[in-house]
Amino acid sequence: MSKGQPLISQYLAIKEANKDAVVFFQVGTFYQLYYYDAELAASILHTKIISRAIGGGQKIPMCGIPKTAGRKRAETFAREGYRSRIIGYAFKVG
Repeated sequence: MSKGQPLISQYLAIKEANKDAVVFFQVGTFYQLYYYDAELAASILHTKIISRAIGGGQKIPMCGIPKTAGRKRAETFAREGYRSRIIGYAFKVG
């Protein structure tokens, strides 16, 4: 299991509960958007999509937004008619 899988599993559970919202997933000093949310962000915010390896040779689309710009970017989505959720990654220590 790659280190990225618990993070992606947590993101997918949050996204499942917030299907109608763009999920800004805080990891450290960045908000990360994955899959469709990343593609939407690239279109609306004119950001670059990169990929994140999640193990087994699989990569998923991702874009990062500095934490300092997160609320402003969420407001941009709101002006375009999208809901957004800003959520932090909860990791298990030890």
